[in-house]
Amino acid sequence: MKDFKNFFTKILFDIAYKFPFVFPKWIRYYSSEYHSNSDYVKEAKVRSCETKRASLFDYPAYWKAISFSFTLNKEELTKLKRWRKKVSLNNYNDFIYDKIDYTSFDRSKGYMHIGRIGINKEDITDEISPIYLKSNYLDSIFITLSKYGAGLSVITFYFYLNKEASNMINSISIPNMEYFVRLDSLNLFSRKNRSVCLTDKESFAKDCIKKNMMEVAKEGWDLLTVITSNMGIKKRRDDIYCVNDMYLDQNEPYFVKVASNNTSGESILIPRYHHFLDVGLSDNNDEHFIIDNHFNIDLVDMTYMKVCPESTFTEHNNFRFRYCANYESHLAITPVLLIIKRIDALNDLIDNAKLYNKNISMGKLHSSLFHVLHDIQMISGWLSTLKKDIPYSLLAGYYEISKRIIERQVDRVNELQLTVKTFYGLSENRIQVSNIRYNKIYSLVVFIFVIIQVLLAAMTIDWQKKGVWYTPLIEYLKGIFN
Repeated sequence: MKDFKNFFTKILFDIAYKFPFVFPKWIRYYSSEYHSNSDYVKEAKVRSCETKRASLFDYPAYWKAISFSFTLNKEELTKLKRWRKKVSLNNYNDFIYDKIDYTSFDRSKGYMHIGRIGINKEDITDEISPIYLKSNYLDSIFITLSKYGAGLSVITFYFYLNKEASNMINSISIPNMEYFVRLDSLNLFSRKNRSVCLTDKESFAKDCIKKNMMEVAKEGWDLLTVITSNMGIKKRRDDIYCVNDMYLDQNEPYFVKVASNNTSGESILIPRYHHFLDVGLSDNNDEHFIIDNHFNIDLVDMTYMKVCPESTFTEHNNFRFRYCANYESHLAITPVLLIIKRIDALNDLIDNAKLYNKNISMGKLHSSLFHVLHDIQMISGWLSTLKKDIPYSLLAGYYEISKRIIERQVDRVNELQLTVKTFYGLSENRIQVSNIRYNKIYSLVVFIFVIIQVLLAAMTIDWQKKGVWYTPLIEYLKGIFN
């Protein structure tokens, strides 16, 4: 869509510059400033020649993996167990895998290795049937499951990438720019969208890096959708937490507070002096976490960076080549991040519920508030069990920070719960008042129908007939009126 906007804007401004009398005033102004032979476009073309390459970081990075984590309920755990049995290569271990859907509400049930899946290859250590598909970047998948109390279970699909993925973010060649101006909206008759976006080579280079990252991430998302569909599990994008794993073979830390001159001539998406991007989920200097949506692509929630010389790793504990589980690794904090994402979604849901709108449908509002209260109560239980159980799965350097994060989320949930309960009580009162009004109207309608029924019955009576039960009453009434 963006490419079409660029092309459309260029053609429109060039035509409007040559034939201005055909177009409205605002288009005539933009066309005079940004047509193909304008001073701005000529200078932008000259500046664009200065940057030929781009990278994600200041140093070459190894894009190790991309992981996807989400929660599973009891029914989905049963579906996972059936799928694991169906795709097993070796004899199915009933003792281990039959406990996949075994949960306990008041205590943790530990961690499980579900299996490894090879992509377009087979290995003697494979436990699950390999997957064959057209893929340029995916190597294999490592699946792990963590089960906590309060019905919280988190599964992680760890997609290990091949070296081609790293080539997509390191010193990539930037094509020549053809477009330097883009309309924000193609609706030329809209009074609200009459602005343009100016594109320079720096932002263009960063867009190229993001486009490459989207291409790699999309392969992972597409395969994840296939696997979960085979399991019979449906998840939305908002239900899944996606993490990029990056490794930089250099001295720690990556981020510094003093900017250094970029002598490479490359455009860097995440330079070293952008230390404010690190959200600091760990006290370890060799780990960085980037959650900023401006620097992450749409399909990724967080980028994890491991920064240390490879010589510091042991033979059997080399981060670059080791699969990571959602326990005893940086991914152990993922359940907390999933809950934060869930709370943010509830905040948006409450905003969209229009609590302060008196004209909103009472039934719709009451139903929305009930579902929000249900989710808040469930999340409150999850936070309680994580506060108790997650320290056993965290690495050194994570505990104190995760403890503070959980306490902050508990406060958020309590505030949400208080607000929603208040409006839920008001909603119940509105429904009760509405029921009273309805009952009054209903009673009046019933009374009217009773009167009508009596009148209709009276019309069928022969009042002149003698010797019947109502004759004395008729004679009495006649005497009164006479």
